[in-house]
Amino acid sequence: MTTPLATVANSIIEFILSLLRDPAAVAELEKDPEAALVKNKVAGICADDVRAVAPIIYDRPDVAPKPTSAHSTPPPPSDNDVVNEITRITNNWTTIDSRATIVDQSVNQNIWTEGGDVSQIFDQGAGVASGDGSVAAGDDNTVGDPIPDDADEEPTLPDLPDLPGVPDLPDAAAPEDPVPAVDDSASIGDTQPAAPVDSLAAAEVADGAQEAATVLQETAETVSDAPPPPAYEAPVAEVDEAVWSEPDDTTPVEEIVYPDEFSEEQ
Repeated sequence: MTTPLATVANSIIEFILSLLRDPAAVAELEKDPEAALVKNKVAGICADDVRAVAPIIYDRPDVAPKPTSAHSTPPPPSDNDVVNEITRITNNWTTIDSRATIVDQSVNQNIWTEGGDVSQIFDQGAGVASGDGSVAAGDDNTVGDPIPDDADEEPTLPDLPDLPGVPDLPDAAAPEDPVPAVDDSASIGDTQPAAPVDSLAAAEVADGAQEAATVLQETAETVSDAPPPPAYEAPVAEVDEAVWSEPDDTTPVEEIVYPDEFSEEQ
């Protein structure tokens, strides 16, 4: 199965355009031409194939001749004619990074006034950021504002105004008469040992439990002494005489006995 010529031509064009965009790819081609051709799926092409697609590459809008000062020293000729043809193109042509920005603010409209007057006011504005590293702002913007020197300082609270009728608080300072030190050795025998903390806690818990039991007992006595609620007596249902009444005369119904169709005599 053979590959269509259009597919081969497109592969060659894309490969050469990638070389024009990326100098590192050109260096890779010069270092190992066969591996580079296989990697880009153009192995097996000939120099005539490269010459056939060269005019298509030259006519592209993003391809332009290199300036005279930008021509690099061509590498020594290679034994591979395909590499020589591709190198000739990459040494004399380059790509243009053309990324145009088009801002269209036109207004298309149809107005029927039916013979009357019409007034219109248009006020449009556009903020466009085009290009690498560009910044768009809706108002004035300064890039690279210096950081103030006091940015690292801790913020301080402003001085509050004096309130009427409130005296100023004294500044916290060391007391004039410090508390004299207590000689523990002179008062050891005169003082009573403090109760252990665990004993005090246990006593408080016992008192609390006793108070809770007393409250529960009083509540139970109050509930038991309360009188029972009155029993509910349902009202007697009233019958509407206009709807229901006992019959005055009763007519007896004669009982009719039907013969058994499946008797033994039959």
